[in-house]
Amino acid sequence: MVKVYRSHPGPDDYVGRVEAGGKVYGQEFGPDRYLGRVEESGRVYRHLPGGPDEYLGRVATDGTIYRHVAGGPDENVGRVEASGKVYARRPGITPDRLLGRVNGEPQLLAGGAAYFLLFAED
Repeated sequence: MVKVYRSHPGPDDYVGRVEAGGKVYGQEFGPDRYLGRVEESGRVYRHLPGGPDEYLGRVATDGTIYRHVAGGPDENVGRVEASGKVYARRPGITPDRLLGRVNGEPQLLAGGAAYFLLFAED
C-alpha cells in the first residue's frame, strides 16, 4: 500500500492511498471513497458509477505524467521523482509546483494516480 500526502507549509496532509492492485482511495470521515485505478502499464482511470471508467492519462516509466487529449497527442502535465515527490508542470522557466508525495512502492504508478485522482482539484 502506498500512502499519499498533499504538500503544505508545515506537516503534509494525508489524502489517500493506492492499494497493491492499483485501486485508489481518497480519505474521508468513515469509509474511504474509491476514486479509480492505475494499471501496471501506467494508465489511470477515474471510477464512474454506473458506467465505464474514464481514461485520464498515463505515467511513463521515466516518471513523466501525460494527460489524455482526445484526437491529439497527450499533454505533458507533470512528473514523479524517484523520491516519490509529485510535481505539476509549469510552462517556461518557472519551476514545477510540488503537489505532494507518495510513500511506498510502486512510487511512479502511485504518483501518476495521485496526480489525477487525489490532487485533481489543484
